[in-house]
Amino acid sequence: MKGIVLNEMKGAYQDSDRQLMMTLNEGLMKGTPYGYDSGGKPDSIVSLEYDELVDLHRHYYHPSNMSFYYYGKGDIYNELQLLNDNYLKNYQNES
Repeated sequence: MKGIVLNEMKGAYQDSDRQLMMTLNEGLMKGTPYGYDSGGKPDSIVSLEYDELVDLHRHYYHPSNMSFYYYGKGDIYNELQLLNDNYLKNYQNES
């Protein structure tokens, strides 16, 4: 098996400090996105099916899971309109 992500994660899992942090996060943050390794465990990467990846992306990388923050001077109504017209209007509410 080969692939950039797979090889990077194999390397990450060889580092004992990183393994400790990933294990702690998995236990302390169970049931939240922070409880998972963002790159994936090497054994899981090779068994992941394309449709599973697409479903995961649709669910977790959806605007209904996002927060938007604006800082500084500006017209918030124009900023929100720009955000809606160029991005959000293309999605249905998933909540």
